[in-house]
Amino acid sequence: MTPLSLLRPLADPVLASLPLAPIDAVLARTLALMLRRHPKVFLALDDYRDQATLVMPEELPLVLRFVLHPTRPRLTAHRPGQCPSAKSSIRGPLMDLIGMLEGRIDGDALFFSRRLTIEGDTAMIVALRNVLEAAEIDLLADSASLFGPAAGPVELLGRKAFRFARRLRAQIQPAVP
Repeated sequence: MTPLSLLRPLADPVLASLPLAPIDAVLARTLALMLRRHPKVFLALDDYRDQATLVMPEELPLVLRFVLHPTRPRLTAHRPGQCPSAKSSIRGPLMDLIGMLEGRIDGDALFFSRRLTIEGDTAMIVALRNVLEAAEIDLLADSASLFGPAAGPVELLGRKAFRFARRLRAQIQPAVP
């Protein structure tokens, strides 16, 4: 159980009632920013061009479908059970997925501790993990920059929320190296 899963009974009805278009718009804008700031990540995955991966945060009633492409990647939100097919999938706690994206958490440790589940084309997931570990992505700082002059306060608030979630998770379950 993760801290965010405690909020799932509240989040599920809200997210289930939201249309996916606004979520997709935020995802597209964030992905475009990541492409501008970290183009080498996408270029390094050219061998997997146009292959899709499903990212399934355990705490959210959404599935994210990420289509790899060096210049036109796509990230879209779908309802569980209504998602187009993909070559691979990765499921785990949201904070662990973000930590792995940023290279702060060892994906192998998550996998072998069974906090992360991978299915399908594991070579693609391993290649993605290797590229992300070397990329030094700071998702919070990158995302906060979308808020222009308010980026500093938004990033500070986000960091405090992440620290709180990590402390809460540490009380609920053991840490992963």
